[in-house]
Amino acid sequence: MTHTLIRFSYKSDSGKVVGHNGFFHNLHYLKEVFNRYNVDQYNIVHPVYIDNQELTEEQVTKMFNKLQDIILHPKQEVVPMKNGKKPTNKQKQAIERAGLKPDKWLVTKSLSGELHLVAKEEPAKQRVVPA
Repeated sequence: MTHTLIRFSYKSDSGKVVGHNGFFHNLHYLKEVFNRYNVDQYNIVHPVYIDNQELTEEQVTKMFNKLQDIILHPKQEVVPMKNGKKPTNKQKQAIERAGLKPDKWLVTKSLSGELHLVAKEEPAKQRVVPA
């Protein structure tokens, strides 16, 4: 797989000119880079270099026209895994008072008034119970 070097500068939302150097291997990835930095043909600062060759303004416009046709798939939200700990005896009692079985839950956060729990077998399943 070949990678292509791109060097460009753009004006950020605050009006500051920011430079970017990076590699891309297809236009789909290049569009993701431009989306990540909110770059479009109106805030890009010339010159733009691809593989150390300067692009004309017409070539940059053609590139952005090609990128408009590419549809990016929405990223799926990733639920971060929390590292739960075994509950202490006091925490087990609080979990039982909440009507849950302590051996099926791990404690991810212990605050003065509440316990944040995550299920051992289903990490996406979370609960907050009074401590």
